[in-house]
Amino acid sequence: MSSYRESDFAIKSPVRFITVATPFATGAGHVRPQLAMDPGLVYDAGASDYVDFLCALNYTTEQIRRFAPDMTTCTRELPGGAASLNYPSFVVVFDGRTDVRTLTRTVTKVSQEAEMYNVTVKAPEHVKVTVTPATLEFKEQKRSYTVEFRSQVTAGNTKAAEAEWEFGHIIWENEKHQVRSPVAFTWKTKN
Repeated sequence: MSSYRESDFAIKSPVRFITVATPFATGAGHVRPQLAMDPGLVYDAGASDYVDFLCALNYTTEQIRRFAPDMTTCTRELPGGAASLNYPSFVVVFDGRTDVRTLTRTVTKVSQEAEMYNVTVKAPEHVKVTVTPATLEFKEQKRSYTVEFRSQVTAGNTKAAEAEWEFGHIIWENEKHQVRSPVAFTWKTKN
């Protein structure tokens, strides 16, 4: 999120053997508490959003009622499945049926002043990422953006298909804030 910082060297795991830590271990980066009081943008998600997320993961009504007793049944479909939760990170699975995944996120600006944010994207070489719009201008408090992830993996390119996970990120930034969203990519064969 906006209070992160990336170091110039990879974080290493001390367990059994040394490996490079992935965003699954590091998340969006290091928290900088002095900046947490003014994060710039946040990804709001309420209790009903998480219930919809669990429904998309095929949890039963009985399982969900254990911690959401007022829930009656799964009512709302998430158009992109569980990946549609309004969460700062993205997981993109290219499953062999399509080479394009489109997801939407809504960010909330936490201060009252007008600001503009521009997007920067880093992705593996065999994924094209398009963020629309590329600039978010805030006079109001919420703005949505759509991200199209397009796999460039072809039948002859097995490098990506053999990799378990690959990573990138999306950063919304201006002179004062950086809001970073990690992106994890994987390719699965059709079953």
